[in-house]
Amino acid sequence: MQKMWEYKRIGKSMVCLLAAGALTFSNMNIVMAADPQAVAEKTEDEKAPKGILGNGTNGISIDIHGAVYKNYAKKSYGSYAYGPEGCAWFASARASELTGNDTPIFDGMNWYHTWYDNYGYTRGQKPHAKALACYTGHVAVVEQVDGDEITISEGGWGPAGKEHGYTIIQTMTQKELESDRGGTGAFIGYVYLDGAQLGGEDKPSNPGDGNSENSDQNNNQNNNSGNHSGNENAGEGGNIADGWHNDGVSWQYFQNGRALTSQWVSDSGKWYYVGADTYMESLTWLQLGGKWYYLTTDGSMATGWVQLGSEWYYLNADGSMATGWIQLGNDWYYLNANGAMAADTWVDGFYLESDGKWQVPGTWYLNENGWWYSYPAGGYPAACWEMIGNDWYHFDAQGYMETGWIWDGAAWYYLQENGAMLKNCWISNYYVGDNGAMYTDRWTPDGYYVGGDGLWIPEK
Repeated sequence: MQKMWEYKRIGKSMVCLLAAGALTFSNMNIVMAADPQAVAEKTEDEKAPKGILGNGTNGISIDIHGAVYKNYAKKSYGSYAYGPEGCAWFASARASELTGNDTPIFDGMNWYHTWYDNYGYTRGQKPHAKALACYTGHVAVVEQVDGDEITISEGGWGPAGKEHGYTIIQTMTQKELESDRGGTGAFIGYVYLDGAQLGGEDKPSNPGDGNSENSDQNNNQNNNSGNHSGNENAGEGGNIADGWHNDGVSWQYFQNGRALTSQWVSDSGKWYYVGADTYMESLTWLQLGGKWYYLTTDGSMATGWVQLGSEWYYLNADGSMATGWIQLGNDWYYLNANGAMAADTWVDGFYLESDGKWQVPGTWYLNENGWWYSYPAGGYPAACWEMIGNDWYHFDAQGYMETGWIWDGAAWYYLQENGAMLKNCWISNYYVGDNGAMYTDRWTPDGYYVGGDGLWIPEK
């Protein structure tokens, strides 16, 4: 017996055969709607049962199930804890463990350029124990430096695996540490958690030599920076050379010796915006000419889908935020006035699924309350009979398909488990005719008599 709860797509309409009590489905479109049933989360211990990979390496031991790590996992920026994108969660907890300070780290790039100073830390280009190694799309913790051998700890490290919560303690050379280690993005520099003054602070790397990603989930994803092509050297005669420069606060773009303000800058196929204060904007919405734009971690203008927190937004090819109905390939989506994608809701008589797609019209859907039907032109039947395919179905006031015996105000009808109305047959000791209504006080076509309540009377 094929059961409804198997959620199989098997055609266009429903026909149910009641022979010998067996139900089979054929020719039916079935699409599973969002299941709102909550799923219990695993505890932190269950998420990383083997602890950090490489624990004890060079005498460095870390308990990732300790209080500080669990505490940071509960914070808003700890949503990726013990996961493949948990580098910022781990660095925040480890930095707090090493310094005793609450140190919420969202990404290495902004920490190196701006936030380090808010906590009294320093920065530079030389490796040092008790420091953050900052990349355009990653952050790690330098635990120990022994000549050219550097021991680090980090989260969000894919090869460490799920059983270790994607966390690891490992050693490498300075050259290896300061390279793109497969998704870390370009190396920027070090933030010294003990306030060390090691020099090289004014020589940060350009903000990236990788490919930019548009999705900034809680500012904690692998977002590789664009290719800022300016150099750090002054031009002839002491003038600042054209291009990108970092003054220790953030990035500026110079042209003819002056920092540009309040305008777009095109560089290496990407667009950036420098504000009235001359600094490049990043991780923010920007409203210009009645349109909204989003600037990612590396400052580049986003296009396509962008997830911010729990909401999805779509940025057109020109970077402007989309609103209203949009078609992407064969799929339709609706973006609210604030740009957030609508999901699990009705818009203009059409239902949008959990992934935001307008559901295929003329299709059956199942949710936690039961089966319902979407009209080809939008909307759904409620408190009425509806012929779908070659069968009649009855829907309650909320629009859900009914089954079993129902009274429609005029007669009794029997609806099978798949909702299709039965006709011209016996149902136990009751008979339904060619219009599906139960016989009362009359002879059946096969010569039996049923009483006023529809029950067969054997004596007649």
